[in-house]
Amino acid sequence: MIRAMLFRLTMLLSVLLPLAGCWIDDEFEDYDLVVTPFENDYVTRGSATLEVTLAEGYECPDGRTARIYYVEPDGVPGPRPLAVIFHGRAFDYVDLQGVHYESVDRLNSPWAATRVQEVLGLVDDATQPAEGAWVGALLEAGWSVALSTNCWGDLWHGRGNNDLAGEHFLRLGSYLASETIQLAREREGVSTQRVLAIGLGEGGRAVAELIGDGVHLDAVVIDSSPDWLAPVVTETAANQDYVAGLLRIWDDETSGLADDPAAQLDALREALRRDSMVHAVQTLGFREPIVYGWSQSDERIDPETSRPPAQAIGAAYPVGTYQVLDWQVTAHAPSNRDIAQTRQLLEWLQGQLGDLPPEPDPPADPAD
Repeated sequence: MIRAMLFRLTMLLSVLLPLAGCWIDDEFEDYDLVVTPFENDYVTRGSATLEVTLAEGYECPDGRTARIYYVEPDGVPGPRPLAVIFHGRAFDYVDLQGVHYESVDRLNSPWAATRVQEVLGLVDDATQPAEGAWVGALLEAGWSVALSTNCWGDLWHGRGNNDLAGEHFLRLGSYLASETIQLAREREGVSTQRVLAIGLGEGGRAVAELIGDGVHLDAVVIDSSPDWLAPVVTETAANQDYVAGLLRIWDDETSGLADDPAAQLDALREALRRDSMVHAVQTLGFREPIVYGWSQSDERIDPETSRPPAQAIGAAYPVGTYQVLDWQVTAHAPSNRDIAQTRQLLEWLQGQLGDLPPEPDPPADPAD
């Protein structure tokens, strides 16, 4: 149903996108969509493979198709448990003067692909230890890994409900997050009985959106997520430009109140509360095994947006079924640069989860 709807939306976008301005980078070359060896600082060549696929029906604002990355361990028979990893920094919009909120355009396929490649440890950064520790630990333990790109700047909330006429594209991050799980489970050797969701930075908001949509997750890891955004709206004067972007993302729930700014901001605050891990834990009763990391000294996000879920988890979860970790470092989402840490955390999660359940029997053929 989602794919059919998105096909219709894509056809509409093909008409409207030429009106949106020149966002397409003609020099960008797509990955060859084939299976290739995968390696990073934590994964040796020959032990895993990488496949990049197009997410058909999910068009980025630059007219290109969003992508899904699959990484598989070599020599590990199925069924393999599935981990999905969601990248951060997926926030951007274009104001009425045609200027992006961010200094670098984040509303395009190449930008989103680079974010996934960073998470996988495929982008060199001499200023800090290499990323890719989570995929390294997962592959060692025999997990399949899937990562979707987010080129819509929607904090993983988008369900095609933003203002198409005003923005000239639809934000689809939440839809692709859930469909990535579905598509990964359809791959050969991947179990349908276990999924671990990992959100890094703003990717942690994808986890909350999945839970709110009723997608079953067997365990979650969230590191350095700006989760509790409702108070940001209260400080409207200090965060005016950021709040303007939030109003675009939650347009379907706030635009009808534009004539009453106070009521509009109240509606936005309520939507942000609902779409948080605080709400998932306190109201929805989410109690699956969780690792939640944050830092009082985070260099990139306000720790007051990441502290409340840590407090909610500690107050609501039974002892021994969660780990809340204050990194106490200035680094952002540091777990993905510490292979010893990710191995330890994954081992703890697997201990909480127990043995992988067997695959269900296929449905009987009515012709038999």
